[in-house]
Amino acid sequence: MSSPAKDTSMSAASPADADSASSASAPAPYSFKHWKKVELVDLCNKMHLEDVPIKEKKAVLIEFLEDHLYALPGPLDTEVDFPELRSFFDHTQYSENVANHTLHDAASDEDSENASAASTTNYNKLNFSEEKAADEPFLFNLQERFTDIVDCTKQLNENVQDFFSSLITITVLFQTVEFLLIVQDYFQRDPRARGYNIAGMVAVWLGAYVGLPVLFGYYFNFIRYDLLIEIDPMMLNVAKGLLFLLLAHCKSSGYLGATSHIMDNLTSVGNGTYLCDCCVIRYLGMLTDILGNIPFVFAVAGALITLYVF
Repeated sequence: MSSPAKDTSMSAASPADADSASSASAPAPYSFKHWKKVELVDLCNKMHLEDVPIKEKKAVLIEFLEDHLYALPGPLDTEVDFPELRSFFDHTQYSENVANHTLHDAASDEDSENASAASTTNYNKLNFSEEKAADEPFLFNLQERFTDIVDCTKQLNENVQDFFSSLITITVLFQTVEFLLIVQDYFQRDPRARGYNIAGMVAVWLGAYVGLPVLFGYYFNFIRYDLLIEIDPMMLNVAKGLLFLLLAHCKSSGYLGATSHIMDNLTSVGNGTYLCDCCVIRYLGMLTDILGNIPFVFAVAGALITLYVF
């Protein structure tokens, strides 16, 4: 008499055991977060995707790529064309099976709910089980708030990491250090012995160590067809390093300081162009003394970082 009950219990427990075993063996969802941004851009170009958000953050690029991959009718060729997506499609295939199973269960539950709702059409369906008494104390869900704080902190940390992990940010930081050195030298000098105007010195620095390298990297851009980058970071750093070596050589040869006596003895502005040329040359010589080898060090560091990224 007891054997049918045992068989029934065993048969009833087997689906639950199967579900628990399947959930325990389920792999974690695939994520592109460990990919570099350059690798993501290369993959988008390889798939011939349009309107790729290259200038956006890494998270936006990952979302764009995942939306396209999930919208595909089937997996791509991971044997020849896209071997780097083999792990993604393996996880996606399993996820699709689980998703179909979940959708089937949800559909059956919805049908049962509709059937029960139809049978109780003439009854009051208001549910006051969620209403709280007036004198009940306020419950603060600390665990939920803590989870939200942790998620926001992780997102903020990822955004900061993406911001500082770009070549543009590194270049701007290097230029900021050079600008602060110029300002520091100006205010450390005796006002009667400064010998230059801070606005003119900053203008010369912007033209020499910022403007010229940017123009050089813009017109000599060897990666514009691959990554759609408007300014080649490698050529920018190469131009900056070569410009520093040129100015250092001219300074050591006396070309940049040869006009100092002309500026001291010049009492009238007879030729504005000649005066401007002398001022720029003298400021270039003083700029070389102020910054020292810092521009060359930053140029070499930027070139090495570019080689590491690309």
